[in-house]
Amino acid sequence: MLFRRLLITFFLISGSFSVLYAREIAIHVEDADLEMALEGAHVYTWDGRDIICNAEGNARLLVPDSETVMVRISYPGYRTERVLIPPSRIGRLTVSMRIESLLENKELVFTAEKKHEGTEVTTGRSVALAGRELSRTSEIGFIEDVMTAVKLLPGVGYSGMFNAMPSIRGGEPGDLIAAFDGFYIDFPYFWGGGMSIFDPHMIQSVKLSHGIFSTRYGHTISGLLELTSKKPSSTEIEVELGISTSALNLNVSVPINRKGGFMVMGKVTYWDGYLALIKALANVVDEFKDANAITTAPYIRVAAFNGSYRFTNAFELSLNGFIGGDGVAAEYNNQLVINGITQDINSAFIWDNLQGFLIAGTTYNPRSSMVVKTTLGSGFTKMLIYGDLHDDLHLTNSPQFIADMISQYPLLPASMFPADYRLNQHDFITNDTVTYTGQGRVDYDWDMGKGFLFAAGVQELYTHWTRYIFLSGPTEKPPPNSYPPLNL
Repeated sequence: MLFRRLLITFFLISGSFSVLYAREIAIHVEDADLEMALEGAHVYTWDGRDIICNAEGNARLLVPDSETVMVRISYPGYRTERVLIPPSRIGRLTVSMRIESLLENKELVFTAEKKHEGTEVTTGRSVALAGRELSRTSEIGFIEDVMTAVKLLPGVGYSGMFNAMPSIRGGEPGDLIAAFDGFYIDFPYFWGGGMSIFDPHMIQSVKLSHGIFSTRYGHTISGLLELTSKKPSSTEIEVELGISTSALNLNVSVPINRKGGFMVMGKVTYWDGYLALIKALANVVDEFKDANAITTAPYIRVAAFNGSYRFTNAFELSLNGFIGGDGVAAEYNNQLVINGITQDINSAFIWDNLQGFLIAGTTYNPRSSMVVKTTLGSGFTKMLIYGDLHDDLHLTNSPQFIADMISQYPLLPASMFPADYRLNQHDFITNDTVTYTGQGRVDYDWDMGKGFLFAAGVQELYTHWTRYIFLSGPTEKPPPNSYPPLNL
């Protein structure tokens, strides 16, 4: 009996000293992607204790001051994490857990009869693409483009492989409205519609709605294309480099304080090398000589950034920016000499297209069933088409030809048959189109339960569109008494 009392007293004294020489560590366990607290997560200590996290995902434990200890955190469906706590560590420790790629358990099989409705697609229903399904179809072709995947969806038609403007359910291609993170984009295409500005490396998901779609996008006519930007990682530095036969892509993502991140994206095409090779072959192959007229190879240049930061579990700020350009230029010089007729043709063509936008947005969750989103942004497009044509026609008539014409038509004056005839024609066109847009919107959604959703919002859209067109015809004409010879 005495030994038992002495043993209890020894443990009490030892425990008292261990408390005096220990520090308190607060461990917070959350989902790495959703940043959501994991209630019920198990924290297994070095001495065999099992501490369960509360509703906020927090657990408190005493750690010896002079020792490095290891704790193990587990949660059903997540990868087990092991964390070393050195003697210098104090205060709060956050542990982010990721879902296991493979979760093994007892097999559960659902069986049901298949109903044959005659088609797998319901008219008016939205179709969404994301993840591997989106990248598998959009990252193919000579230039990666999200519209490559959209073209394969039911109800979408297009005129050819070099036209990215789809027709939804037979509507005009221009009737499709694109909304990038809630921001309307007037003309999201390069090369006049040859391909879209949406690179699959900057897009998280795409949703195509036709027939029936939300009333929050009231400017849509035949179809709505909703695009969501890819969010940067809040825990890891990511670098993605893509090299294809015609373009180079580079994406860099940097985390910020484990609460957000910043992503920078760039894309350039490099067809100048191909053009130089074709011009070199033009010296030996006549079919390639027309390539010498191209002064600027077709190009695409894109720079974009995307950032997001969650200040609290209920409030997040995001920022998106994009600027991209495309263009091509050619100059054609040719001289034609046939039967005393000399014609010099000099022409130049320039296509320049530049567009960009800046979007800021906030997401606020006052309750788990409510969300308030705000979007504020501005954008512009500037398209320039310039064409210049010089046509110099020079004809020289021989003295014998003039004498024959005078003898054949004695009633006509001799001035109608000049020895030298020249026509200099200069035509050019300038088409400069500029569009500015400013947008702001607020959306409120409340999940009332039992299938009821209350949604409300307000939006303001301002667009300023200008176009400058200048056309010029012939600037020089033959003298009044000079007429084209009859042999023309």
